[in-house]
Amino acid sequence: MMQTAKTVEKGKSSYSFGTVYQGNKERPFYFYSISGQFNFRHGVHDRVDIGIKQFFIGGLLADAKVNVLDPKSPFALSFSSGIGFAVDPINVDIILQAPVFVHFSYTVKTVFTPYTTVGYETNWIFRKDKPENIELEEGFELSERKGYGDGNLVVNGGFEFHLGRKVYLLMEYIYRHPVVNDSGDFYTFLPNHFGGLAIRFEK
Repeated sequence: MMQTAKTVEKGKSSYSFGTVYQGNKERPFYFYSISGQFNFRHGVHDRVDIGIKQFFIGGLLADAKVNVLDPKSPFALSFSSGIGFAVDPINVDIILQAPVFVHFSYTVKTVFTPYTTVGYETNWIFRKDKPENIELEEGFELSERKGYGDGNLVVNGGFEFHLGRKVYLLMEYIYRHPVVNDSGDFYTFLPNHFGGLAIRFEK
């Protein structure tokens, strides 16, 4: 995520660069546990910005965010959605994602901004080979793709510290929990924990 509920000021841009840890019960730490992260956003309206960010290590996700509260208020409540495309570096599967998020944050003067996000990600997995060497009992077949994808519930919380003029430090935690599984795509998400640290600039 690496962003508060505030949208970038119209005509301005935001750039963040950081690192993210990802782990789960099966793989608490492995080669891809630590990865780089970037996020670019540009204000197109007083309450709307658009962005593009790194997704699934080697992919990109484009989205739009709308703040429904007064941009001058320390409170911000926004909604975002987009589309992402990536190739899983482990299994070389193609992943298409459509996320929907609700963001909330409160800016404490010019010191820091605590923020939280809750949302749902729908993922469609392609090019996944059917499992080999599986013996099925007579009358049974492998599941066919249902088409509704794999869904994850996502919750995060973090702090953005104001270091100086247009420079910010972000620290956050994300938990992703699978709630829908299309067994026909032969891909299963695991509950995952993420920890992130990033520096953000505005210009």
